[in-house]
Amino acid sequence: MTHIFISYSHDDAVFAERLAKDLKDAGFEVWIDFRGIQAGTEWENQIFKGVSGCEFLIVCLTPAAVGSDWVRREVLMARSQHKPVFPVLVKKQAETSAGVLQTLKLLLDHEETRKLSDIQMVDFERYGYELAFPMLLEGLPTRISPVSPDASSTSLDDNPTDIPNPFKGLEAFQQTDASLFFGREALIQKLLQRLSDQRADRFLAITGASGSGKSSLVRAGLIPQIRASALPESGSWPLIIFSPGPLPTESLSQRLLPVVNNYGLPASVLDVLKNRAEGLHVLTETLLNEAPRTARLVLVIDQFEEVFTRAKAIDAAHFLDLLVTAAAQPDGRTLIILTMRADFFDRLSAYRDLANLFEQDNLVIATELAPEELRRSIEKPAEVVGLAYEHGLVDTILEDVRQQPGSLPLLQYALKQLYEARQGRWLKTEAYTVMGGVRGALAGHADTIFNQLLPNQQDLMRRLLVRLVEVSVTGEATRRRVNREHLTFSGVDSAQITDLVDLLAAPDNRLLVANREVTAASDNAPVTVEISHEALVREWPKLRDWIKEDEANLQYGGELLKDAQDWDKHDRDPEFLLQGERRVLLAQLWLEKADASDLQRDFVTNSGAELQNKIIIKAVENTKMVEFALEAETNARRAEAAERDRATRFQRAAQIAGVLVLMAIVGIIAALWTVNEATKRSDQADQALATAQFSSTLSAFDEHRLKTRIPGLGQIPPTPLATLLPVDAFAMATQIANAYGHDDDVIKTFDHGVEMVQVPAGCFFMGSNFVSDAIPINQVCFEKAFWIDRFEVTNEQFDGLKGQADQESYFCDSNQDKTITPEERAGCAQRPRESVTWFEASSFCQKKRMIGTRLPTEAEWEYAAAGPDSYPYPWGREFPQPNVEDYAVFNQKETADVGAGLRDKGRSWVGAYDMSGSVSEWVSTLYNDYPYPVPGSSAELQQWINSNDKNNNDTNNIRVLPYIRVLRGGSWFGNNTDFFRCDFRFGNIVDNGDYNYGFRCARSSEP
Repeated sequence: MTHIFISYSHDDAVFAERLAKDLKDAGFEVWIDFRGIQAGTEWENQIFKGVSGCEFLIVCLTPAAVGSDWVRREVLMARSQHKPVFPVLVKKQAETSAGVLQTLKLLLDHEETRKLSDIQMVDFERYGYELAFPMLLEGLPTRISPVSPDASSTSLDDNPTDIPNPFKGLEAFQQTDASLFFGREALIQKLLQRLSDQRADRFLAITGASGSGKSSLVRAGLIPQIRASALPESGSWPLIIFSPGPLPTESLSQRLLPVVNNYGLPASVLDVLKNRAEGLHVLTETLLNEAPRTARLVLVIDQFEEVFTRAKAIDAAHFLDLLVTAAAQPDGRTLIILTMRADFFDRLSAYRDLANLFEQDNLVIATELAPEELRRSIEKPAEVVGLAYEHGLVDTILEDVRQQPGSLPLLQYALKQLYEARQGRWLKTEAYTVMGGVRGALAGHADTIFNQLLPNQQDLMRRLLVRLVEVSVTGEATRRRVNREHLTFSGVDSAQITDLVDLLAAPDNRLLVANREVTAASDNAPVTVEISHEALVREWPKLRDWIKEDEANLQYGGELLKDAQDWDKHDRDPEFLLQGERRVLLAQLWLEKADASDLQRDFVTNSGAELQNKIIIKAVENTKMVEFALEAETNARRAEAAERDRATRFQRAAQIAGVLVLMAIVGIIAALWTVNEATKRSDQADQALATAQFSSTLSAFDEHRLKTRIPGLGQIPPTPLATLLPVDAFAMATQIANAYGHDDDVIKTFDHGVEMVQVPAGCFFMGSNFVSDAIPINQVCFEKAFWIDRFEVTNEQFDGLKGQADQESYFCDSNQDKTITPEERAGCAQRPRESVTWFEASSFCQKKRMIGTRLPTEAEWEYAAAGPDSYPYPWGREFPQPNVEDYAVFNQKETADVGAGLRDKGRSWVGAYDMSGSVSEWVSTLYNDYPYPVPGSSAELQQWINSNDKNNNDTNNIRVLPYIRVLRGGSWFGNNTDFFRCDFRFGNIVDNGDYNYGFRCARSSEP
């Protein structure tokens, strides 16, 4: 799935939000922020990651956007990474055409945006949103165009590597895949005919079996036709797509909000929808107020069955009232199109008005494809990109598909696997047989992934997939979306769950789909996880068996989860907890044996606690009632003789009540004693925990350093270190110390007047998706502190310690190749040493400095630069502009002196200077792909080097040879801003002494 970053000014958030939602509906993964981002906040790092992770950037151009430092910075970052930038021209409601001209003029006033004026823009201002959006889709670099006749006539025995994959696998076809969607042409025309009929209601339901391709039919077939004006003027109709989810009215509101706001209408969309059954109709009429009467608001509801499976009955009923009222309104203009699985057809019996809509001419069934349609769906996508099937293979595939109803997703997956195994342009029968045909491809793929996991990971995979399934009362298993934060398992660390989800959702696995909702409702939109397709639930025997074994628990757990989500949605109001002893007891019994989520567990636990509170309150109330009864008994004894019989009966009743009083008092005393003892134990536990936490904090540092360097440490609230793994505790403690700033730098002079800074023990994430050479990111931990030079090794240090001050020449200028005068030498003494080979640097640290001194490892160097927060730059997250010279020596003809007071803003978290440059610095580590097998000690590193020397027979693979070592930093001589980054790295031969190569030394401990 293609990733897009949307850059925009906060003033244009309404347009940007709508664009983000429509692009997501079209099949893209979108990164967008809906807040006004202030410089210096943690969101800066998120923006850097967003731009780095995207494949291209769309910038929404208005005067406010061009004038925004952040928008220009995002464009600059995208261009520096050679990512395509697509400008779209926006005009807000109150803006005049002069404002658009001002936008174009402002582009030329800034270096970052000047080149945008040379790029063909998509003019939303001129054409209007509905017509311009398809133009944008047409231009985005995901569309696969047919190969030219010349290209298709190329020899099929060639082995081209640039043939795109025309098959979707388990993913649904999207609007951008219209050029690859074949086999449904007749059905698409039937849908358009139904929509063009003049009927009182405007409603079209598309049903079919699971795997019949309903979503693809609408997204890649019908919607592109509507946007292309296949219906009269339909290209200008506003169109939205959404799935109902557990709160369908809220889902509709979230999807309508940016469209309504884009037309300058009030933002109280949810209130309008919730307060009246005519709410959707009212919003449509307001939205289309100035449009022709033939205009429509097209509402596409995909996976409509979620109304019945995920929403509560009261929420479903109101949502359906909105739809039915809007569809049946005389002269209304809401056009509703929905897809629904046929096996949920019986649920319509509970909603008569909705069923009436289905019963009329508003129902189209997505039937199995006819043989010729199937053949087109197999052959034509391959033909578009220039692939060819071996003779007879298509007939074999057709036979397999005909024997397997609902097999379209399985067919697409098998074709995708066949593409991966292609030979040149040929799709081979042998490869199809090896994968097990249509049915065996998916099951075999899932089995392969499962069998490669460790036993504990296999167990977690079972628990994870079963959690992502719900079972109906009839035993029908379907997939369901779950918020990532709710995927928790008892006894399993969160990192393990994240690793497995990432593995199963990886592009080459695709058993799961992880997706972030595009919403302006919160700063941190939820990430949802779901099984990639129902076909996996149906066709993988292992998963079917797991579901069958846990069917009863899944049925009950699904209902319980709905109640828990409702409780959580209402701020955990006790009124929404389970009511009644029987329901609570049943839930507690289920909790003992079920694989419950944290939300379910909290819900049941709180329900039990609330029930206990009610029992105690009731007991107290009974006590008061009995006391009142005793008082009434005393009064009764003083009554007249005529009332004696009544008083006697009352007295007997009171005696019975007295027994109840005694029992209640005993029960209350016992309960209070239990609570008191629990409180005592809790206090003791808190004291013990606080002591352990404080001790863990101290254990991460040198105790003397804490007492002398961080005054008032005892007043820091204890951190929850006792519950963390040791490596995590180190990182936590490091961040506590780092919070005190550079006043806490530990600086010592060990030998020859060279200052070193202490780098505390801790963990960080090494590497970055920003730098292609530093992927994948991996965690590296240091259990002990180490030391690194505060400054790069200078000319004076290098020549002075080598005792060759009279013979060696200083290099102060990249063009200087002669021996310089003593006066010139004095002026260069404090500049970093250049033109040093790796051998010279390593020998200097080990032989000319104190015993134990050496070159730093690559991990040590980056940790000293980036710190436990894994900063992208040594000074933090901010890009250093405009005053670059305050941070680093950049793009100059000469290096500059080292030393405190020079570029103070650019020092790292431990007080090390020029980690971004000025010279590129040698480290001890071999130049290899991440992650390193051994990023640790020198002895382990040497063992790894020896192993590589022994086993390496491929002389062309220089990445593992010991004479290729890593260099870090190096910003003084070039204009590439990548040199600023802590994760920037490259390699060179150990005997290469390039004019830019210098170094600094490190050591593992004090002498």
